[in-house]
Amino acid sequence: MKSLCLYASYINEIGLPYYSSVYLKELKKQFTEVVFLHSNKLDIEAISFCETNFIKTKLLSNDGFDFGQWQKVLKEKDLNDFDQLCLVNDSCVLFKSLDNVLSWFNNSTFDFGGLTESLVPNKHLQSYFLLFNKTTFQDLVHFFNSNQASNNIHQVIADFEIGLSQYLISKNYTSGSFLINDGYVGEFSPYYQCVNSHIKQGSPMIKKKILFSSYRKEELFTLSRMNFNIDINYYINLINEQNHSLIITFDKLLSLESNKMNAFQKIKFRMTRLAIQLYRKIKK
Repeated sequence: MKSLCLYASYINEIGLPYYSSVYLKELKKQFTEVVFLHSNKLDIEAISFCETNFIKTKLLSNDGFDFGQWQKVLKEKDLNDFDQLCLVNDSCVLFKSLDNVLSWFNNSTFDFGGLTESLVPNKHLQSYFLLFNKTTFQDLVHFFNSNQASNNIHQVIADFEIGLSQYLISKNYTSGSFLINDGYVGEFSPYYQCVNSHIKQGSPMIKKKILFSSYRKEELFTLSRMNFNIDINYYINLINEQNHSLIITFDKLLSLESNKMNAFQKIKFRMTRLAIQLYRKIKK
């Protein structure tokens, strides 16, 4: 089976982050052809890494975010040469092998799949890791050719992340997710609501935001309403407890990436979270 993986990324600095090199190396083990889509220039070390690991590179603008990068490639790439397509972005840190995920998908009857699924506002697979079998390629390409990715992140989520799943479902393609949300169907993102459960179920990756505290301002209030735990070490300890073999070194990762929240911001978040929980108890 011949497979293609497009790894979309956006970083400001020149070079290749440690977490991306780990992720790309694992992707090359799983897929025949891996293309690193990057919006920054690569330094000599990054170029050497990609050449050594037979990873192709393509410099693209970040217009339309991940879907914009994927769209540009899919407009010129002949998918007839492949049996499977994987669309990935750099929003996650991969900490263990993808063997179980690929085995699950390849032994399933699904036309497309992903790691996690959301039902809000409509059923869709979350776009940080998506797999498509050849059966979907014609309609998949048609979808990308018929839509233009916006530079508004909320519009991209509506039109592409949700829109793509809804379009393929409307064409009677079957889909599934590697991880389940334990019946959760509330207003919050099931990724953050169920992250503890997902790690225990065998998720091979975790959002960078959780490890680097790189949340957007508008996300923090939502996370405080969720009673979300922002303690980085809590998640690292949970991952270590659930896994005997890791492909990344967390000490090295955190030494290379700065924490995006200072002590005051963390205290403010925890106070907001506590105030919300107290308010809810009083309202009861």
